[in-house]
Amino acid sequence: MLKSSILILLLSALVILLLHQVGFSLGFLAVLHKIFLEYLNKIFASGQIGILLKQTMALFLVPLLIALVPTAVYYATARRSFAYYQHVLWTVWVIMVVIIAIH
Repeated sequence: MLKSSILILLLSALVILLLHQVGFSLGFLAVLHKIFLEYLNKIFASGQIGILLKQTMALFLVPLLIALVPTAVYYATARRSFAYYQHVLWTVWVIMVVIIAIH
């Protein structure tokens, strides 16, 4: 419990120190999501079902592609599967949901 408290305290201080970079990263995720939505606009119809499919696919593809980057780098260097792929995927997905909810 003490280690977790110290870790969260250190991570909070790090986020405060790097607030500009964190904001830039979150903005990058929002722009990437918007680019995917615009690209998927060409594929799906503009009806209610098309909009639902477009938004669902964008919310699925962005975290998937972001999680594939560390997975590919790890596989290229260690020639083993990345054990934390699901953790990275779900973390990015939750962050994307929060970004979308705020906008």
